[in-house]
Amino acid sequence: MNQAEFAKTINRSEAYITELKQAGRLVFFPDSQEIDADASVKRMIATKDITKQGVTDHNAEQRGDTLDFTERNLQASGAYAQARALREKYNALAAKKDYEIAVGNLLHIDEVKFVISQGDGIIRDRLESLPDILAPQLALEISEVQIKAIVQRHINGIIENLGWKFKELSG
Repeated sequence: MNQAEFAKTINRSEAYITELKQAGRLVFFPDSQEIDADASVKRMIATKDITKQGVTDHNAEQRGDTLDFTERNLQASGAYAQARALREKYNALAAKKDYEIAVGNLLHIDEVKFVISQGDGIIRDRLESLPDILAPQLALEISEVQIKAIVQRHINGIIENLGWKFKELSG
């Protein structure tokens, strides 16, 4: 059937059919401009934005359109399938999140903020104590190599200690 006949069949305007054609939502018979009505209705339903279903139903009621039982069932099954697929996707994402938390690969944001704030305090305390600890030792040294070794030893100790403390806080 041509576009005008298809428009009458589904109780829509020819302009609407033109929009469907431009959107690639119509199915044509091979080597022809004739519309495959059944395949086109199925494609229209499959590619329909289900978030606009309420508006579509309301507009159809206002125009006095009636959908046959088969078309209504196809619309319902398409919307149901999309909703179910979306629900399954979110269930899978939630299960993945729970698994990642259980194996320790994922932390809640509050835990991360707590560990960072605790670590910040520890780093500040350790760095502020360095002059008090190192000054007496460095005052006695005259060798630059020895001074460097003492400073490096204390920095390495602080870094190692911080690593253990962060592991303890996040565990």
